[in-house]
Amino acid sequence: MKLRIFSLIVLFLILLTGFSFIIFISYSVIDNTTRQLEEEEVVSLLNKATIALSYLQKELSYLTIDWAEWDDTYELIQDSSYKTLLDYDLNNLNLHSLDNLNIDLVMIQNLDGEVILARALNVDADGFDLIPERFLSIGRNKELFVDLSLENTKGRTGIVHLSHGYAMISWHPVVPSNLNGDPVGVLIFGRYLDEDVLSDLADIIGNPISLQDTVNFTDYPSTDIVTNLRDNPYDWMIRSDNTLFGYTTIQDITNDSSLFIGVQTSSEYIYQQRNIQLLVFIALVVLSLIFFVVSFSYLDHRILIRIQSIINQVKTISSGVYKLGEQPIQMDGNDEIAFLADEINQMITGLELSKKELLDSEALKWKIIDNMPEYVIIYGNNKKIFYANQKSCPDLIS
Repeated sequence: MKLRIFSLIVLFLILLTGFSFIIFISYSVIDNTTRQLEEEEVVSLLNKATIALSYLQKELSYLTIDWAEWDDTYELIQDSSYKTLLDYDLNNLNLHSLDNLNIDLVMIQNLDGEVILARALNVDADGFDLIPERFLSIGRNKELFVDLSLENTKGRTGIVHLSHGYAMISWHPVVPSNLNGDPVGVLIFGRYLDEDVLSDLADIIGNPISLQDTVNFTDYPSTDIVTNLRDNPYDWMIRSDNTLFGYTTIQDITNDSSLFIGVQTSSEYIYQQRNIQLLVFIALVVLSLIFFVVSFSYLDHRILIRIQSIINQVKTISSGVYKLGEQPIQMDGNDEIAFLADEINQMITGLELSKKELLDSEALKWKIIDNMPEYVIIYGNNKKIFYANQKSCPDLIS
């Protein structure tokens, strides 16, 4: 096999091996990077959703505290006469007031658990509705309202699933505005997390957000579930087709059950990032091909062609086309190939000199024999005279 073809095959195998390694590493890196970007995107959305809900909880909590520390509310529980109740209801809990406060549910009860006043807006019509049973049960949950005192007047805010949907509930002990007195009851405000509220939250975080009691994985075809997001065993992500779903688990305000906050986003951005990485990979492949062509061209020009030149010149010399004194092999440079050509030249020159010396020595030998005063006759294998010197020639002729 010619050296050029052998070198080409070796370079091709090296390049093929390099390509295989690059493809394997690149796809592994791209896949891992894509998954990491997806997880980071979902974690970011879960953080935004949690912060947005926390903001709503704080807003409702501040409103509840403001009303619970209002003297009119404090006096209502202490003097729950019909007139006081009617005045408070007409002046403060009318449709217009509740609509301005963005409050859908109100309940005021004393320390004995007796409901002093309760209101529920009809979410579908402009009017009041029946109080959801589970909302009333919150007031009967003694664990929420234990140890109500001036030293422990911190309320609580959370989410609960009612008959009309999910609602954010906030309660706070009712105390005087100067905080100079023991709690006399509890004020509970509620706000439905309806489609409008969730839509506003979605606008804030830039992606849809949902609340649900359970997550049915069969609803997601071709699922790939990633757990323990944010180092939290209650956070996970679902890859389904071109959509990413993220869920985090929270306890409802009664601690009776869990709720799931869900976010979703298109993986188009992630795939764009992966496409960029693929373009980078393709660019690396093209650069590798260019490197292969340039490397082989350099190898061919710098080494293979020069070696082939030496071979051709050696063939010419071996055919006998050579004059003593001339430089047999012409090769420029000061590298190993030029050194090899110089060594071959010295070897050829030495052989030619040895040959010339041998011929001269042979001619001198026959000259000496020819001029000897003795008879010198050399017979061949056929018994015929092969050689006779000058001394013996006259006698042989005679």
